Amino acid sequence: MSRGLSAKVRSLVSGVAVGGAVGLIAAVLAIVRPAFLERFEAASYDQRARAVMRASEASPDIVLIDIAEADIEDAENAFDVIWPWPRSLHGTIAQYAQRAGAKAVVFDWLFQDRGSVGIADDEEFARMVKEAGNAVFGLALTPHPLVARPLEGPWAARLGAFGTRQEALDIALELSAWNVRSFVLERGGAFELWYGAKKTAPDALKTWNRLATQEQLAQRFAAPAPGEGAGAGHAPGAAPATPAEEPPAEEPPAEAPPAEAPPAEEPPAEAPPAEDQPPPEPVVAQLTPAELAQEVSIATLLRARDGLPLAGPFPRRDGIDPPLAVIAAAPARLGNVYQGYEPDGIMRRHAPLVRHGDVAYPSLALAAFLVGNPAVAPRIEGHTLVLGDRRIELDDTGQLILNYHGQRVYPHVSAFEVLRSSVMVEEGTAPSVPVDAFKGKYVIVSATGQALRDLRATPISTAHLGAEINATALDNLTRGNAIRRSSRWLDGALAFGICVVISLLMVVLWRTIRSAGLALVATAVMTAGILVGYHGIARAALAGEVWIPFAAPAIGGSVAAFATLLVLSAVERSGKRFVQEALGRYTSTALVRELIEHPEYLSLEWGEAREMSVYFSDIQGFTTISEGLTPETLVALLNDYLTTMTDLVLQHGGVVDKYIGDAIMAFWGAPLPAPDHAKRAVRCALAMRDKCDELRATWHARFGHEVYARAGVNSGVAVVGNMGSKHKYNYTVMGDMVNLASRLEGANKAYDTFLMISGATVAKLGDEFDVRELDRIAVKGKDEAVTVYEVLGVRGTSDPAWLARARRFEDGLGLYRAQQFAEARAVFAANADDPVSAIYVERCDQFVAAPPGPAWDGVWRMKEK
Repeated sequence: MSRGLSAKVRSLVSGVAVGGAVGLIAAVLAIVRPAFLERFEAASYDQRARAVMRASEASPDIVLIDIAEADIEDAENAFDVIWPWPRSLHGTIAQYAQRAGAKAVVFDWLFQDRGSVGIADDEEFARMVKEAGNAVFGLALTPHPLVARPLEGPWAARLGAFGTRQEALDIALELSAWNVRSFVLERGGAFELWYGAKKTAPDALKTWNRLATQEQLAQRFAAPAPGEGAGAGHAPGAAPATPAEEPPAEEPPAEAPPAEAPPAEEPPAEAPPAEDQPPPEPVVAQLTPAELAQEVSIATLLRARDGLPLAGPFPRRDGIDPPLAVIAAAPARLGNVYQGYEPDGIMRRHAPLVRHGDVAYPSLALAAFLVGNPAVAPRIEGHTLVLGDRRIELDDTGQLILNYHGQRVYPHVSAFEVLRSSVMVEEGTAPSVPVDAFKGKYVIVSATGQALRDLRATPISTAHLGAEINATALDNLTRGNAIRRSSRWLDGALAFGICVVISLLMVVLWRTIRSAGLALVATAVMTAGILVGYHGIARAALAGEVWIPFAAPAIGGSVAAFATLLVLSAVERSGKRFVQEALGRYTSTALVRELIEHPEYLSLEWGEAREMSVYFSDIQGFTTISEGLTPETLVALLNDYLTTMTDLVLQHGGVVDKYIGDAIMAFWGAPLPAPDHAKRAVRCALAMRDKCDELRATWHARFGHEVYARAGVNSGVAVVGNMGSKHKYNYTVMGDMVNLASRLEGANKAYDTFLMISGATVAKLGDEFDVRELDRIAVKGKDEAVTVYEVLGVRGTSDPAWLARARRFEDGLGLYRAQQFAEARAVFAANADDPVSAIYVERCDQFVAAPPGPAWDGVWRMKEK
């Protein structure tokens, strides 16, 4: 009873310990979140996200204006414009949405190059956006800085002096649209505008001459006469007057203009030439390095206008690729359009803020929110983005997890219908898109044509429209309902708890259900049920906007179940092993294993004929050895010898049948079939002979005697099974082949050999061993003759000298069998150091003196066992 109770307690403790160990590992992995585990977790999250998304939960305050193939075709037919559209059409869309009461008009677009019509169209677009007052454009923040364009030289031309810095900046930004570099220098309370940074003064004037031929520029950039104004230019080569304090540089001079900007100094061909005479040439001078450092670029404006002084764990982008200067200068908010993917290429997260330099730029979605909520000043509290009364949790990388509600869950409006509605309103007719369709809404304009649309992979789709992803991010920001991921510590606790619960329940079921098969099915169903139930909990949590882990608990729980099963099996096997080892000390461990697998064999009726090999051995001169030793020493010698030899039998897959004093009986081929039983028996016999040679000196030192063991091996069919009475029986083998094996062991004495095998065994060895034929003998008590052989060794390892003697002996044996005894004797006598040859010399002498006659069969009949 106590043994059974301890086994149950041991199973319970072992199972819980395994569950705890696996749970601890799973908890650590859940806390650390290694990349390989995150891949499984992300795949599980995507499946849950698709299951819980609800289109009805999408914000009704977001509308998408699509520019599809049909819109492009309709606009060409109705307005005689081709794609790409003049930017004034985009301005019309912005104005119509603004007049309809839209909170913000978002262009999911990068206006980085000049429009298809010309700079006048870009300026008109900027004017219309300025009138709308609620536009948002795309800004490209790139991982690496753009290639910087170095200054050509120090020569610059003074275009004029202005009362405010902003007035000078406005003109400077217009110059940027023409790819002309400009500098605003504060001198004497005025702000001077310079352009150029050329190698020579003529180069600077050449640029002016080209700019002055453009009517819209000539009207603005009339340079004052030399000496006019407080900031009049100075003569070429003279150092400009430098104020006591230089204003700080707002942009490094190496800032590169957009890659898409037109070539320097080349005004568009379509701009009409000036009809009047160009204004007088400006003053040209060399600027100092400090003055050149005050270059005005579009990035200067963006940093001051759109950069937010926020610090946090935001992604960093070192490159900035702004829109066309004249467009970027319009009073519109810019938002970063580049969002990162996860390692598997899926967009699950959104970075509302990206750091560039010492400021943070908002994403397109956050910029739209800020335009729609001008009173809200964003701030960061730890890992939380605070937008008024909304709190959006950010992860360790400063990103929020997008809460997708589905595809095409926001209203879509045709861009052409918006343009047509604008015309209809001007004509005084009812528009196809009602004026109040955009009232109080965020409007996102994007291209959705087949060749124009921006498609990304998301948890709910492999082809999700980019504008809809931005709409989802804006939705999450406006309502503060982004997904929150559970803390790492909660993840670890859940993983640990699942593992321990599964292991504990498995132990209970395994100890309760006696049938191993039924217990296995029950534990599998229980484990699957727990994991499926936990998956349901994880999905419900995601529906409540909380992402709890599934991969670590599921993988940990599965491993815990498997490990617990192994431990329970090991505990059960340990009990069987104890019985097996205990019984194995009385009989063969192989037999014990077979009886455990087949209890039906435990019967006197069980017996069968098997082809097998039987081995007998005993110690040469053991009687003399035993007489010279004390009982304690004799027992020590026998135990050492028998243990060593038995280990070799077991190593070679044999079964020790019994010990008869110093003799060992073993067999191969039962209880488990072994087609190579003869080879195993001979290999074992050679190993035993080698082990005796190895330990002979040790045994002699310990016991005072040298130990030599003779062995015989025979192969054939024997009866194997349980023999005895109903009270006690042995598993053993019987038959003539067993008796012959015993006789072969004894026959070694007559030939002075140590390992004799029968011809039946040799027939099964192939060419793996070196053997020599000894004789044809009839053992005592038998008339039937058998051919016997001596095993020399494994082929390739035998002593070459012994092999040579064995082959000479076989030559003599052939002469001996032919009754050429005199010739045979000469061969045997010449085979020195071969005890068997010496025996045949004596036989040849006998047969020479008394020939056996023609009826002689060559069989030597043994007189002793």
